[in-house]
Amino acid sequence: MQCPSCHYSRLQATRLDQGLPALGCADCGGALLPLLSYRDWVERLTPDGHSAESSSLTCQVEHDSRRALSCPKCNGLMTRAC
Repeated sequence: MQCPSCHYSRLQATRLDQGLPALGCADCGGALLPLLSYRDWVERLTPDGHSAESSSLTCQVEHDSRRALSCPKCNGLMTRAC
């Protein structure tokens, strides 16, 4: 699967955190994180089962894209989860 940001590199399996699988790009440093993987990870972190909206987790963005990105799986537009 090609990187939706730089379009040059193939995405490789990686981990963003303990128990949080993603697909990463070696060229641009971007990461593609499936929503279901993220939700599962958040639920395992919050002992009371609260959703991501009610947890104290924050999103840190180092490099933001100013353009819409297409999902490499379905070609639909992706949205930022945080």
